[in-house]
Amino acid sequence: LESIFIFIFFNDIIYSMNNLDILKELNVLHVDDNIQACENIKKTLEYYFKNVFIAHNGEEALEIYNKKECHLLIVDYDMPIMNGYEFLQIIREKDDEISAMIISSYDDKVKLKNAIGLNLLEYIVKPYGLDELKDVLNKFVKSLEKKELLRYYVTETLFYKRLLLMTQKSINLPLM
Repeated sequence: LESIFIFIFFNDIIYSMNNLDILKELNVLHVDDNIQACENIKKTLEYYFKNVFIAHNGEEALEIYNKKECHLLIVDYDMPIMNGYEFLQIIREKDDEISAMIISSYDDKVKLKNAIGLNLLEYIVKPYGLDELKDVLNKFVKSLEKKELLRYYVTETLFYKRLLLMTQKSINLPLM
């Protein structure tokens, strides 16, 4: 699927704002024990997100989660020390609202069944491409809208304004 665009009509001029632009005000925590994979995906995620935090196991991820403001968790299932499933179980005890997705090298029925109870945005099997990632990011933005954590409106000064309620922060973006 292509990115979703919001069109605003003002004096016969069409303005559009890519739906993924809101991610520039959000932070993501990516957890994977594969260091090279983390470096590769970090470069991509930095294009979309304000901050990209990286951890290589669930224990490191828990430390970052407790210290930093995270809005999306992208977690590998199989990792040493504390795997992604165990990490997300701990997170869900504290926070059932944060969006999370699992990535895994395996299409294992037991892992899929376990993941159902984690209230995931998505379960993706590696390798995955940019289009699949963008689909999940669009799904993430839609989930924020559905939870009514985003508001859209145009001000008199022709700024597209979105209110990010999860951090109670107002974001002004000039119209294209």
